[in-house]
Amino acid sequence: MFAYRKMFSLFVGVCLTTASYAGAQVPVATNVAEMPHEQVTLPAKGSLQAGTNLGHTGSANVSWEYPGAPADGLDAMRITMSPQSYANPDKNFVYWAYDSRFVHGETYYMGLQPNGEYGKTALFSIFGPGSSSASAACKAGADDGAGTSCHIHYPWELKHSYQFTVALVKEDAATTTWEGSVTDLSTQVRTVIGDITVPSARGYLRSDWAVTFDELFERSIPCPAQPHSEILFFHPIGYRHGREYPGVIKSLNTNSGCNPKFYSDNKDFAYVDEGN
Repeated sequence: MFAYRKMFSLFVGVCLTTASYAGAQVPVATNVAEMPHEQVTLPAKGSLQAGTNLGHTGSANVSWEYPGAPADGLDAMRITMSPQSYANPDKNFVYWAYDSRFVHGETYYMGLQPNGEYGKTALFSIFGPGSSSASAACKAGADDGAGTSCHIHYPWELKHSYQFTVALVKEDAATTTWEGSVTDLSTQVRTVIGDITVPSARGYLRSDWAVTFDELFERSIPCPAQPHSEILFFHPIGYRHGREYPGVIKSLNTNSGCNPKFYSDNKDFAYVDEGN
């Protein structure tokens, strides 16, 4: 039902925590099938880092930016996340995700859930009116509002690293089409989650703001009953015409999360612990 295929074998044989990517390019203009697979090594957690709460409600998150990236946006991005643990597996409704917006508004996000629509689920959603998809895994609506959401059963495993990508795959005068995919870096197998078409007036993907979040999506469960979980987020990589723009951490945000803790180098990676 879903497309599984090997990606082109172009590897970066270094750890994300030490690599320098400035000026790196893939061979053609941001072809998702030719994006590098990061060979990641899990960094030591290190010491606890203080997060901030600026009075915002919502999930704990890590804010990122893409220094030097074009102000009018990115035509692709990729990010690697590695689920480390989650307690009470049958009743843990955590969502680990990358979240950003288009230059001219509307949110998109993608990530992993242990108890999503298909149990272990990978998903890709774009919010707002005017979106559509012909992909089998996609349907109308995003978080009870306008948009399009694509969900698949995806049997992810703890301690594996998963590279998510969003890439522009088709463009005309009226619309742009964006493909969401996930690759298990242990097997190098890439799975397309779905393609979503939006009005071209939205522009490309924002290069000045993104977050990775740890969210309890079953909101009726109070914090004292929320099971513990831990996720490792590596820095995202933005693209424009094949050129790479590595993301860096902007801030660690506790918001109204449930006992959030951050272990991070404040640049390239962050472990986010939450729950009890």
